[in-house]
Amino acid sequence: MIQETPTPVPRAKPAVPPFQIPETGYAIEFADAGFDNFPTVLEKAKQSFRYETCIKGRTTWHLAIFNGDQFLLVMELAKSLDGNKKRKIYVNGKEERWRDVFAFTFCTSVRKYSNNPKAYCFGVDDRDINLWGCKLLSMGWNDWSDWFAYGSLQKSSEGTNIYVWTFDKEKILQELNSKLFTYRFCPHINTNLIQTILEVLPDKVEVSPSTEDWRFRTGAETIPGNVTIHEQHGVAADGVSWNATYSAFGVRPHGNQSARKILQEAFIRCGIQEPKVDDILK
Repeated sequence: MIQETPTPVPRAKPAVPPFQIPETGYAIEFADAGFDNFPTVLEKAKQSFRYETCIKGRTTWHLAIFNGDQFLLVMELAKSLDGNKKRKIYVNGKEERWRDVFAFTFCTSVRKYSNNPKAYCFGVDDRDINLWGCKLLSMGWNDWSDWFAYGSLQKSSEGTNIYVWTFDKEKILQELNSKLFTYRFCPHINTNLIQTILEVLPDKVEVSPSTEDWRFRTGAETIPGNVTIHEQHGVAADGVSWNATYSAFGVRPHGNQSARKILQEAFIRCGIQEPKVDDILK
């Protein structure tokens, strides 16, 4: 009787333990990819504080771990992973959405080529100045920024069409925090400066059709809290006169005089040497 040779049972591959994501700092996890630049990706990953690999299914996965002060290296690796959909980012042990962490990277890549990168964040290259040091906030020093409508107008006893505008700094801060959250990982954001700018911003400003630093923010729509302004110009006896009636619901800066004062004081308080205020308000 011929004894059949038993079929060998394949030996199971040893289980590979999953990655241990650190509770502090940053970690980027990504899968093998066939991109031409993948060797460069691996080179950047191996520059991290710690680098690991493991097998998931039939795919090799990589983990690059960075300390909390190594975010510039994190940015470089993230940029090299453009196009790789099998990627994850962890911040202090928690997985974050990729676009939430790196929403600012296009802006910083343009910043590198600016003639004055430190002034770039204040909107100099676009000629749309902001005092906060972040152009992505869209809270510029201009006629149309919404934050100049956050406050209230009170009639002044000084004369006709003269009002006192009180900034609602709490609402402005809420707007800043809401927008900053999207770009909170940008290494160029200076939250100390932003807080100081808000503190230095006057609580109240006088505004009229002829005020030197501030004018009314106007519009055709009716907004709660708005006031009606009646202007009369010229002398009827000379045959040259005109009247204007409009709704005012906020203020707008008239020139950059107030912006210069605010920036100069805030830069002194924060010890900022660069950029110069003159670089921003040319």
